[in-house]
Amino acid sequence: VLRTRLPDPSLHGDITKLRSLPAVEVVAAGFPCQDLSLAGTRAGLAGTRSGLVGEVFRLIRRSKPEFLLFENVSHLLRLDRGAAIRSLLDTLEEHRYRWAYRLVD
Repeated sequence: VLRTRLPDPSLHGDITKLRSLPAVEVVAAGFPCQDLSLAGTRAGLAGTRSGLVGEVFRLIRRSKPEFLLFENVSHLLRLDRGAAIRSLLDTLEEHRYRWAYRLVD
């Protein structure tokens, strides 16, 4: 789907090995859901897998893209009475991003 919409996207594998981002206006990132989903560990953003979202923030701290797009499971909104999504939104605000989220089925 991505390559149909954007013919030449810049895709990267292991985010922990990425030192910096090129100058871009938009960063789209998905991070592992195993620590967030009902079927997973429910460790939240502190989990070893879902915690990789912190690597996205490490990278945008320098590059400061105008827009961010995150994708993840809907349970992120309810996990730990909303603590996971609140943490993510707080971090976005710390980086001076305005935010909105949508649940897409």
